[in-house]
Amino acid sequence: MEKKVKIKPYKNITIEFDKEKHRFSMDGRPIISVTSITSIVDKSSALISWAVRLYREFLEAAISRGEVISPKHILEGSKQHTIVKERAADIGSQIHEFANLWITSKKKPKIPDDEKVKNGILAFLKWIDENKIKFLKSEEIVYSKKHNYAGILDAEAKVNGELAIIDFKSSKGIYNEMRYQVAGYRGAKEEMTKKKYKVSWIIQFGKDTGEFKAVRIDDHKKDFKAFLAALTIKRREMELRNYGRDH
Repeated sequence: MEKKVKIKPYKNITIEFDKEKHRFSMDGRPIISVTSITSIVDKSSALISWAVRLYREFLEAAISRGEVISPKHILEGSKQHTIVKERAADIGSQIHEFANLWITSKKKPKIPDDEKVKNGILAFLKWIDENKIKFLKSEEIVYSKKHNYAGILDAEAKVNGELAIIDFKSSKGIYNEMRYQVAGYRGAKEEMTKKKYKVSWIIQFGKDTGEFKAVRIDDHKKDFKAFLAALTIKRREMELRNYGRDH
């Protein structure tokens, strides 16, 4: 995808996506993204435990090497969750990029040497091999005129004969937030095309195992309702934040 992409999802409406900033806009006005909306779902409990574990493991490793814990160790330890998160995001981006090229290019892309990226890609290829997949769209910008939000849909495909919306994940687990996210994409896609999709799928590609996990989602209406609730809260949070700046 180019650095800046323009699409016309509806007549007289042009959406611009800035890939570097990962921002959507219309006539210079920002449009809230699906991932920004679902980020309102609280994940702090699990994230705090994860960050503390990384910090502890970093200090334990230093002690096992015979090092005396210093302020430098404390500072470096406090950065571990950010380092790991950025590394995971880069791995996920590479897996997504490979999947997009595999779907859209006549010449199949080369599998990278990085072990975790390779594992994720092998899981993607295994999922394709073990199912009957006919891809129709990849990395498609979708926009809801009714609710004024946008996002990038990983894939639209016929999966074992059923028309489906698909979201690819390279995370360690599959969380409820992801259900709301794929519901947001599907809601916008159905609004744009007037088509009804049989099912949604979240496909997790194991960076450590090379295995995939496929979660079928049939109760789209409930998840989309939860997504719209998150959208309402997100917008109100933004209003209150702006209110605080102006008063």
